[in-house]
Amino acid sequence: TAASEKSQGAGVAADADAKWMEIMGELAECERAKEEKAAALAAQTDQEKLLTSLTVFSIPVFATAFILQAYFFGTPLAGIMARKGWLFAHVVSGMLFGGIVIFSTLYEGLVILQGNPDTKRWWFERVPAVDGVVALPAVFLSIASGVCLSQVNFGSLYAAPKFVHFALEMLLIFVAFWATMDTRTQPIAKANCEEDWKVYMLTGKKPDELRPVLKTRLWVNAVSSGLVIVIYWIMCTKPNFKLEDLFM
Repeated sequence: TAASEKSQGAGVAADADAKWMEIMGELAECERAKEEKAAALAAQTDQEKLLTSLTVFSIPVFATAFILQAYFFGTPLAGIMARKGWLFAHVVSGMLFGGIVIFSTLYEGLVILQGNPDTKRWWFERVPAVDGVVALPAVFLSIASGVCLSQVNFGSLYAAPKFVHFALEMLLIFVAFWATMDTRTQPIAKANCEEDWKVYMLTGKKPDELRPVLKTRLWVNAVSSGLVIVIYWIMCTKPNFKLEDLFM
C-alpha cells in the first residue's frame, strides 16, 4: 500500500542519513587527530626536535662504529655470552627480520592490489609500527649477534670467512636501501591512501588506477625481499667455507 511504501521510504532515508552521519563523524575524527598531531609537533621545543634528530642519526652511526671496532679491534660485547647464546640470538633475530620483511612484502602487495581504500589506509597507518617494533630491532640484533658470533668462532670479524663479510655487506645494503626507499615512500603512501579513503567514504568509489607511490612500493618491497633471500642463501650455503675452519 501507499502507506507502507511511504514508511519504507522513510526508513531507507533514515538509514541513509545515519550512514552519512557516521561517515562524516569518521572524517571529522580523522581531521581532529591530524590537528592534534600537528599541534603536538608545533609544541615541541627546538631542543626536543634536536634530540629526536640526534637519536635517529645516532642509530646508523652507532651500528657503523660497532662494526668497524669489531672488524679491527674486536668487541668486548662478544664475551657476555657463550657461542650457543649468540647463535640462538642470531637465529631468532634473523628469523624475525627475514620473516617480517617477506611477510610484509606479500601482505602489502595483497593490500595494494586487492584491498579497498579502507584496508590500505589501515595498513599504511601501521607500517611504521611494524618496522619500529619488529624489523629494526631484529636487524640490529642480527648484526650485533652475527658480529659477536664471528668473534667467538674465528677470533675477530676480520678473520671471519668471506661469506660472513659478504652477508654483512648485503645486510648493510639492505639497511641503506630500506632507509632511502622504504621509509621515504611510507608517508607519501599513507597520505595518498588517506585521500582515497575520504573519497571512498563519501562516494563509495574506488580509485580507477593505483597511485604511482603504491606501484613504487611494490617493487621496493620486492627488492627488499630479494636482498633478504640473498642473505639467507649466503648464510645457508656458506660458499667457499669448510666446517673444519671452525676448529682451527
